[in-house]
Amino acid sequence: MKKLTLITLLLLTMFTYSCSDKTVKNETEKGTTEKSLIINVGVDEFKRIIAEGNAKLIDARTPNEFNAGHIEGATMIDVSSASFSEKTKQLDKSVPVMVYCKSGKRSMKAANILKSQGFSKIYNLRGGYKAWTR
Repeated sequence: MKKLTLITLLLLTMFTYSCSDKTVKNETEKGTTEKSLIINVGVDEFKRIIAEGNAKLIDARTPNEFNAGHIEGATMIDVSSASFSEKTKQLDKSVPVMVYCKSGKRSMKAANILKSQGFSKIYNLRGGYKAWTR
């Protein structure tokens, strides 16, 4: 029984560690020197960054979702579309990118794609458009 508990604990620890993304930082961890950085931010911080005007805003949702309502100034690039990577490769990698979707899951997928393409700073809206419209 003791051996089974130890094995279960070991597997749980390995699973937890392997599923964590060490590159994702939140807004309290500024000043890091990582090459590519995904920063999860809340609505207030997202609004502040938009107001600064020096970031590209991407709505990662579908055209129907975008047409039903979106954040002003956003460009719709559907992360589930086959052309997402091609479209985002054309963006300036030195400019911070802000991404959002309905709840934050698809935008995290988009953020990871952007990170793999070499974008330096990516902001992901925690809670997505749902949080934005609350």
